[in-house]
Amino acid sequence: MEAQDFSAGAYYTLLSALAFFIFLSAFLVYFLSKELKKSLMREEEGSVYSRSVLLAQEVERMRISRELHDTIAQDLRYLSLSMNKISKTQDSAKRDNLCKSAADFHSELIKKVRDICTRLVPPDFRFQGLQDALCSHCHDFGVKTGIDCRIDIDLSEKEKLNITDAEKLLQIFRIVQEALTNVEKHAQASEAIVILRCDSDGGISIGISDDGKGFNPLKAGKKGFHLGIRGMEERAALLGGKLEIKSEKGEGTLVRLHLPKGAQK
Repeated sequence: MEAQDFSAGAYYTLLSALAFFIFLSAFLVYFLSKELKKSLMREEEGSVYSRSVLLAQEVERMRISRELHDTIAQDLRYLSLSMNKISKTQDSAKRDNLCKSAADFHSELIKKVRDICTRLVPPDFRFQGLQDALCSHCHDFGVKTGIDCRIDIDLSEKEKLNITDAEKLLQIFRIVQEALTNVEKHAQASEAIVILRCDSDGGISIGISDDGKGFNPLKAGKKGFHLGIRGMEERAALLGGKLEIKSEKGEGTLVRLHLPKGAQK
């Protein structure tokens, strides 16, 4: 009888141990599968982020390449033709005038190169905030283009921007910079305004509007031009925000960037 009780006890002990082992194995499988799923999601998100960063870099390279081709390369070509013309001019008075004209053009070319370099160098956000950087850029933009560029920042003490990440500040600054570049190149506008506001939900809204000729954003995307727009959209995505573009022919353009509260950290 005791032997039977012992056998039964041992059987139930083994059965309990087996059940516990099965439960533990199932839990481990569940835990590992969940972690694997999280790891795959993180890997996919990292891949998407990397692709977005690479695409933004390529868009920026294309923009710089296009700007160098449309300005510096063309001006160097003109300067080369001027030098060739000077070498073939026999009249000393005409040659002096051509030399003076070429020298003036050369000075303007140097200024253009410096302007491009200035736009490529990011603001140092260790010593100035986003508001100061935008104010300075709008002033320089107005002086350079002759477009009346105003900035409207109305933030109370409680609404002051709490973004401290220099990379995020740079992405926001580049979006405003690109929007104003598009105003200069395409809008044929007489004025532009940059508006910075904090929303009631704690988010940030930045609007760039102009009184130019406007365009159809849908057709612009389908035709594959306005690479600057694609670049702004990629930057907004990297920030976790949303970019909206509203425009109609003859009605100007509004570019609006909205960053929810969580995207500011």
